[in-house]
Amino acid sequence: MSQIKYEDVDKKYYVKSNKMKAKSKRIALIIVIILFLLGLGIMLSSIKKVSVIKNNESGVVDYKVYLKNNDFYSDKYLGKGMQYIASLINSINVDFTYNNRYSDTVDYEYEYEVNAKILVTDKYDSSKVLYTKDEVLVQPVKKSGRDAVFSIGENLDIDYEKYNSYVSAFKETYALDVDSNLIITMKIHYNSKYNEKQISNKESNLNISVPLTKNTIDIKIDSNKLQNNIDIPIDESFIENKIIFYLGAIVSSVSVITFIILYLFVGKKNDIYSREIKRILKNYDRLIVTSSQPNIDENNYKNKVTVTTIEELIDVNELTGEPIIYYEVEPGEKSYFIILKQDTLYKLTVTKEYFEKLQKVTQKETENNE
Repeated sequence: MSQIKYEDVDKKYYVKSNKMKAKSKRIALIIVIILFLLGLGIMLSSIKKVSVIKNNESGVVDYKVYLKNNDFYSDKYLGKGMQYIASLINSINVDFTYNNRYSDTVDYEYEYEVNAKILVTDKYDSSKVLYTKDEVLVQPVKKSGRDAVFSIGENLDIDYEKYNSYVSAFKETYALDVDSNLIITMKIHYNSKYNEKQISNKESNLNISVPLTKNTIDIKIDSNKLQNNIDIPIDESFIENKIIFYLGAIVSSVSVITFIILYLFVGKKNDIYSREIKRILKNYDRLIVTSSQPNIDENNYKNKVTVTTIEELIDVNELTGEPIIYYEVEPGEKSYFIILKQDTLYKLTVTKEYFEKLQKVTQKETENNE
């Protein structure tokens, strides 16, 4: 087989200190780790964890009682919460206000309508219903949106005299002694979703009850009020901003790929230098003694012979009967094979740099020949 020269007699190749290479690798590693942590931080910043969604539902019914012309009241209407003389009531202005608020943005849908109901009951037992009549005042209204709050408002004028006359005629026709009320109801049905998960599906009502046929005595108008506060359990994590999340994922992926390239390819031990060292140790195992940096002072030897091929060193071994001592000077970069005989030192130097240069020259010659 042809002999391979690892180092020319008249030309030496030197390698950089491993300390510099180790430092460069540490710097590269630090940069990769910083990039990975930065990407991870960007990803985590775009992930939102929600334990509960707070929901506040509120609603009130306000009203004004407009009066017929009279000699006693100077105002056209009376406000909420008073006693009213039925025979002086002309109309009632009813104002419904409903608010639904969440602690975060939700997708919501709601539908509402307003109905009037005449309810005639036994004078002494209100659970006994004698007559009812329903009327739609506001047809169903549907709306949807995406927000943390939605509101509904309706303002209606109720013709009190119309309803009062109707019930009065009913009572006179059948000679009944009954109680009667006009009940105005806003019915609200809504559902909401948070991150595509349904968190509410509910119906709520706002009512106002107006007594009828109390011709000459005081009446009291009653209305309800909504005030509900609940915590809706969620316990979910989700990507709030996908663009930021993907940006972080890209940064993290690039850092991981860079790490793989640096330590599985750039730092790969199975390079041309390593393969050649393994080949020598395998083929001449019986002649070589491996040592870890033996204490050899070359100045102590009068004769120093530079050997350029392993075959030459084998010939020296056969002539002298001395073993070949192998040790690595720069891990992964440079090694010595030496034989010591009295005052003579025979040395073969194998360097990665030299072998890589030789490989490039060989490849170039091959390409030129083709």
